[in-house]
Amino acid sequence: MAHWVITHQNEDGSWAGGISETAWGLRCLAEFRSGPAFAKLQYAPGIHNSAWNERPSDVRNFTAYLGYYCYCATPQRWELFNLSQPLGDLLDMPVLFVSGNNELDFDEAQIKKLRAFVEHSGLILGNADCGNAAFAASFRTLGRTLFPHYAFRELPQSHVIFSDEMFHARKWRKHPVVEGMSNGIRELLILIPQADFSLAWQHVARKTQVESFQLAANIHLYATDKEANLSYAGAIAPASKSNRPRRSIRVARLQVGDNWNPEPRAWPRMAEFMELNCNVKLVSEAVKPDPAHMIGFNVAHLTGTTAFSLTPTERDELKSFVNNGGVLLIDAAGGSTEFADAAQKELKLVFGDPAKELDSAIGLDALKSKQAGYVPIERIEYRNYARNLINGSVHVSHLRAMHWNGRVAVVFSREDLTAGMAAIHSDGINGYKASTASAIVRNLLLYAMGPV
Repeated sequence: MAHWVITHQNEDGSWAGGISETAWGLRCLAEFRSGPAFAKLQYAPGIHNSAWNERPSDVRNFTAYLGYYCYCATPQRWELFNLSQPLGDLLDMPVLFVSGNNELDFDEAQIKKLRAFVEHSGLILGNADCGNAAFAASFRTLGRTLFPHYAFRELPQSHVIFSDEMFHARKWRKHPVVEGMSNGIRELLILIPQADFSLAWQHVARKTQVESFQLAANIHLYATDKEANLSYAGAIAPASKSNRPRRSIRVARLQVGDNWNPEPRAWPRMAEFMELNCNVKLVSEAVKPDPAHMIGFNVAHLTGTTAFSLTPTERDELKSFVNNGGVLLIDAAGGSTEFADAAQKELKLVFGDPAKELDSAIGLDALKSKQAGYVPIERIEYRNYARNLINGSVHVSHLRAMHWNGRVAVVFSREDLTAGMAAIHSDGINGYKASTASAIVRNLLLYAMGPV
């Protein structure tokens, strides 16, 4: 629509037909400035009399509410998405709404597309029409099929969706049951099994069922970290490429703990970043920290969301990796305190007294490099949630490092880098914004490549 409007504009900026057509054109462009706030999934043929669209005005009415109450009367877009469409049509949508009164049934290609949507920072919101138990059960099955390592649980009232967004749950007369599936960093899928938001939206019941509108608005704000006009797909804007020969670096993603890969898109996206901005080919590989698998890597990355412990063999191998010139990067995914405490304990067991350096922050100049593509980080940006947890300046890095044989050999962050590398925009994450996280890891990788 926006493309059509622009291509039919007159040289003086107006549109043929006079003032009314010009006003219509400007309104269209204003509404299409950013991606849609919500998408509704069409998973069965037909628009009318179909289980997926029993309430055809539900999302339209909700996004009108969202625009008026959350975005200062700025209209918010919504779209229908059919799983036969290309994945790219879906990636700019923060929330995909799935509603119905029958069991869901997706084929392997559709499952793959839905999984890719979530991994690109999307959130799937399910609504059981009239509290239909068969739909709710199949939605839970969908979640387990998409992400077998995680499980649904009822969200506690302390969850940021209830307590830290625009509308506070304590003011509601009714408290709908909300189930969520999390990877330890963010909610991947959310299910409303009984309250039937779709019906409330269809009837515009903003007074009698205000919680149906306010909770959904909170979920949208949660999925976008309270920010508008985000690039949900984590698109990389290419910089001018270097004329120097293409370089390469290898990263070992350490399979340690029970949640070592919570955001699978983190390193593939970082590879795109390094290729386009530094002319560096980044190859990452999941490996066990043992002598048979740690050969030939420049950097080893350890992350997770839960407490863990290393075996004596794994501790010896990490020390050997550092002794042989490797750089060890550790971050607490999502800002997990459990993981960070366990990591700091393990580092002291591996390295002894030198690991005491990791008790305090360092300046980012410690990772200064003469490699092409290195850019000093002038300003640190934390996520909104993290800013509320930080004591002191919110533009100072809390990154920690340990020196070994005269160089930085271990970089440790209690604040999240992993979700930032994956360009995840969800609220509730204690860490750096995507741009800062990507810049920190870029400079670390260039540092690990050694002198020019």
